[in-house]
Amino acid sequence: MARIRRLKVIDENAYYHIISRTVGQEFLLGENEKEKLFQIIKKYSELFFVKVIGFAIMSNHFHLLVCMETGENFSDREVIERLKKFYQKKDLKLGDLTGIRKKLRNLSEYTKCIKQTFSSWYNRRNNRKL
Repeated sequence: MARIRRLKVIDENAYYHIISRTVGQEFLLGENEKEKLFQIIKKYSELFFVKVIGFAIMSNHFHLLVCMETGENFSDREVIERLKKFYQKKDLKLGDLTGIRKKLRNLSEYTKCIKQTFSSWYNRRNNRKL
């Protein structure tokens, strides 16, 4: 049975507790995997409008307590600097930042990016294919 959709606050800062389990609740996360997951969480937390309040990475799931911010306190210049740092590019040509700002304050996008990046890394590392 699927979980109930998370209620998301749109126009103000909000705190969320995120839990994500491994497929089949298998114990797939050893020390190397936990360290990689931590690095991925850190990387995306520097891009998105999020503050990680606390986290725990267990052998078959992880918990994140985060504050998703609206991003209103970030200037366009600060948003561009975040993007440059994340993509490791000195020169990014960006137009209107409205869509980017919307994505960077979205809890679902933040969680999706973490999980997809980790899953891709894990599957490549362990030669797992569909």
